[in-house]
Amino acid sequence: RARLCVRRSVVRRARLSVASLFEKMTRAFRRAGFAWAVAACVALAGPAMAQQETAALDGLWASARTAVVDGDLATAVPLLEELVAAAPRNIHYRFELALALYRQGKRERAAFHVAQLRGAALSPTERLAVDQLDREIENGTDWTGYLNFAIEPQSNTTCQTQDETLNIGGFDFVLNEDALGESGILFRLQMGAAYRPLLGETWRGDFAIDLETVRGPRTALYEDHATLTIGVRPDLTKGRFASAGLRTARHSYGTGVVNRSQAIYATYGWRPHPAGQIKLGWTGRRLQYDDPLRPDTKEVGVTLSYAHAIGGNARLESTIFRTNYISDAAQDRGRRYGASLSGLYAFDGGLIGGLTLRYSDDRRDGIVPLFGVERHERKESIEARLHHAKFQIFGFAPQLKVGYERNRSSVPLTDYDNRYATIAFSRQF
Repeated sequence: RARLCVRRSVVRRARLSVASLFEKMTRAFRRAGFAWAVAACVALAGPAMAQQETAALDGLWASARTAVVDGDLATAVPLLEELVAAAPRNIHYRFELALALYRQGKRERAAFHVAQLRGAALSPTERLAVDQLDREIENGTDWTGYLNFAIEPQSNTTCQTQDETLNIGGFDFVLNEDALGESGILFRLQMGAAYRPLLGETWRGDFAIDLETVRGPRTALYEDHATLTIGVRPDLTKGRFASAGLRTARHSYGTGVVNRSQAIYATYGWRPHPAGQIKLGWTGRRLQYDDPLRPDTKEVGVTLSYAHAIGGNARLESTIFRTNYISDAAQDRGRRYGASLSGLYAFDGGLIGGLTLRYSDDRRDGIVPLFGVERHERKESIEARLHHAKFQIFGFAPQLKVGYERNRSSVPLTDYDNRYATIAFSRQF
């Protein structure tokens, strides 16, 4: 009887334990039922959604290829741009887009996509095709053009101090409104055209004209620039390129300053790596002022840059430069050097982001009157850019830019910071 009672007690406890465990598990499953259902739906719908997306891309690809074969580039290019936006790492989509843009005469846009292709994992045959298209783009003789318009709200359009009081020689001075930095909106318009005719068997011309105008809330912020370039470039192989020529320009400002410049330039570049490119540039320029009391300024500058494509959808570029200023006016004589680092990344779906960091150091020899110091300015800036590859307004691609710049100057009047947000619209022809 004792054994029977013990066995019955053990069985009852076991039954209670099992029932309690089962009840707890049931409650847990009920509580987590919604989460399990969502997870199950995602697990089941994921492959189906992926198949639908793949089918949609295959349909676009077939339509784009048909349009290319029929010579209907106006239809093919938007389809190919949508494909590249959805899958920026797909080398076939990007190559076909670069080729179609080149055939449309949009050389700059085609060159951008070719540069991105160099960072992808290409087979020897594919890399040969990319190299061949790159040479054709470089040696193209078509007319090209561009038109850019930007609206630039800034916290400090005049690039001046925002401190109302300055201490000079132990005395406090209150600045008037004209000497203070002020917020406002600048409007910038840029346009230009270029032509590369064939000159003999191995040389091509490099002719261009560029115009820029800036307008703001005050006349002093107005700017107008016009530049004419006359150059030549030889047809080189193995990823090398070179160009040289003359530039003449006229610059006028709302402050009444007008100057003209004549420059000689030369560039040379090569590819140390299939995905990388080095550029070396030299410029000699003479700046002449309409003011007869202001001596001419001569500038000699050199730049070195390296760009590297990564994965077919990203790009890094770094640049260093130095410019020497030679003038009889001590305040214009000096040197300037600096560096920049820029990156670009294309996300799946068409969103493209970029980030640029810049630094420059500008030193002049002359003593600035009133302040009794040599001008020394160090400027740092950061700029972020964002646009969508599939979004256009009347053929113009909008881009959002936001940035911050800080200028640390030994002259208190030009010690300032500035924040800006730019909406830019660009189109290439």
